[in-house]
Amino acid sequence: MQDVRAALKKMAATHATRTLQKAHNCLTRALRHAEGQDLVRRNVSALVDTPRGREGRPSQSLTVTQASALLEAAEDSRLHAYIVLCLLTGVRSEEARALTWDHVDMAAEQSRSGDLSALTATRRPSDRAGR
Repeated sequence: MQDVRAALKKMAATHATRTLQKAHNCLTRALRHAEGQDLVRRNVSALVDTPRGREGRPSQSLTVTQASALLEAAEDSRLHAYIVLCLLTGVRSEEARALTWDHVDMAAEQSRSGDLSALTATRRPSDRAGR
């Protein structure tokens, strides 16, 4: 238990609280799995509280006012539909750029809200290399 606390405390000096939570959760899950396989007697990670880390980076999301201004400024631009897609779906720009008409199912039944079933995984296996 002391080792887990010490490791998390050391990480807290250089990492954000959310990163600490993810690391602690990962360790707890791994030890829970090991406990189920009788590889460890007790999941000591589950007994430790996650410490607070450093302040995380500020959000890079647009505010509603900024998004509205962007839409208004791009209204006559050829990028307007692209901007609307990104803002309304939350798709990342590199994912939106990879979309083609093949990703849109025009024959799909529309939902009650009128949404079009359009997005599918757009990453190629080569895009994941090195991750």
